[in-house]
Amino acid sequence: MKTILIIEDDIVFSRSISNWLVKKGMKTECVATLANARKAIGQKEFDLILADLRLPDGNSTSLLKWMNEKYYSIPFLIMTNYGQVENAVTTMQLGAINYLCKPVQPDNLLALITEILDKNDNEQEFYRGESPKAHEMYRLIQGRRIIFFTILQLVFYFYIIDY
Repeated sequence: MKTILIIEDDIVFSRSISNWLVKKGMKTECVATLANARKAIGQKEFDLILADLRLPDGNSTSLLKWMNEKYYSIPFLIMTNYGQVENAVTTMQLGAINYLCKPVQPDNLLALITEILDKNDNEQEFYRGESPKAHEMYRLIQGRRIIFFTILQLVFYFYIIDY
């Protein structure tokens, strides 16, 4: 079951998204501040973060910076009432996957979350070597490695013969 951290200071909105995602088969945790978000990220593993841009104790861009400094690699979606281009560009440069303007359409949000989680699963399989593509790449690399070492041996052989 996928776990989503919801960082939202509007408790009603946070709970409604949380309840809706739980009905869709996901596990959620809700926090209302950046401080609580940092604590949650440090204590648990999350598959996705869904965050409001402006929170009582700061801006989600500072959380993205902190995550980059601490090497946390969790897909990050920003939601906001403030659809400013500068904010969108900044958050995307810091690693946010997408920038959504409220009100968010539930079906569009679910489609986006599903797409991100599926992509993340595929990437994790690849990096763990569980995907067919990873096995194929490994076989290709191994095959080329054998050829490379054979050529290297021949080069050394002829180098020794010349001297």
